[in-house]
Amino acid sequence: MLASLDTEQCNPRTSDMDALPTVDLMRLLNNEDYYVLKAIEKANDKIAETVDAMYPRFKRGGRIIMLGAGASGRIGVTEAAEMPPTFNLDPSCCIALMAGGNAAMLGALEHLEDDPKLAVKDMENLNLTKEDTVIGLSASGRTPYVLQALSEAKKLVPEVLTVAIATNPDTIIAKTADICIEALTGPEIITGSTRLKSTSAQKLILDMITNGVMIKLGKVHGNLMVNLQPRNYKQKVRAVRIVTQASGCSAEEAERYLRETNNELAPAIVMAMVQVDFPAAQNALKHADGIIRKAVALLQQ
Repeated sequence: MLASLDTEQCNPRTSDMDALPTVDLMRLLNNEDYYVLKAIEKANDKIAETVDAMYPRFKRGGRIIMLGAGASGRIGVTEAAEMPPTFNLDPSCCIALMAGGNAAMLGALEHLEDDPKLAVKDMENLNLTKEDTVIGLSASGRTPYVLQALSEAKKLVPEVLTVAIATNPDTIIAKTADICIEALTGPEIITGSTRLKSTSAQKLILDMITNGVMIKLGKVHGNLMVNLQPRNYKQKVRAVRIVTQASGCSAEEAERYLRETNNELAPAIVMAMVQVDFPAAQNALKHADGIIRKAVALLQQ
């Protein structure tokens, strides 16, 4: 079965790449990445379905749990690490698990992806709730650790949402998850090396899902990171710029609003847009589910 997977086939476009001049080789490698974007484009409907299913759960206190083995698992770890500072989330809201744990993050422990017992233990330790979303990353669509984790999640909490991201068609994982996103990237640049196009596709899809959920929840205003928690000089400068861009106020005014809100961007923006005090801005945001446009509309009624 493994040998028949699309990602295990020889890529005719790269069969002679070892004989190419460097510039032509780079051009070829770059061109192969276009197949990643095309594959994702065809999966957009499933990605949208995933976001629409996830964001109400997250709003009600659910978590996003990403899991995989090897390169796929490391993508989940990166995503889970970047979401809290970008959107000012509690780190416990975004969890990443990979076969082999932390040791597998820095070194290859490939044999552990075949151990379903690890997945059972990992799922039991999560204390899953019905509002959680478990996302399994598996290029082949048959990774034992990922398959067992998704199955165990459903066994423990039948109402939990399970999502799979694969880069092969008609895989076992598609029958295991509630939603399966298949980005068919085709044969790899280097035969069977799914850390290339397959992993790139999974990373981009995860970005779309997590950003989509956060945007739907009002963590972004327009295209601005309005839930950013500035902790260093670069972020503090960015925070001032975000307030000025969102509201049209001056940098000096933005700095004042941010001081009054203890560097909370969303209420600072509302204050600048409607000329209200901090408690009024906070109250409006509370009644508007944290969405700036709705909060401003409430205050302007």
